[in-house]
Amino acid sequence: MGSERVSVLELTLFEHSEASFLRALDEADIAHSRTVIFSTAPQASGVKEVISAVSDAMPWNAIAKVIVAWIEARHSREVMITTEDGKIFHVKGK
Repeated sequence: MGSERVSVLELTLFEHSEASFLRALDEADIAHSRTVIFSTAPQASGVKEVISAVSDAMPWNAIAKVIVAWIEARHSREVMITTEDGKIFHVKGK
């Protein structure tokens, strides 16, 4: 058995974006699953969705295309991406 890593992309989706973004992932055949988080502290109202794959098999190109198309469909949409090392990328429609 190899020493392959599993990559996990955690998405936080909010009320008005959840259905359309999940539909876009489904249309691109990107597998995803809901994660339930239990906490005693207050949490944001978003739902957590996870995309996971063996590191080399993560569909980064397809995910990027989904994000771009989703933002372009309604220019008021925006996406924030936080990397493992804490860098934040904020993408907005025109």
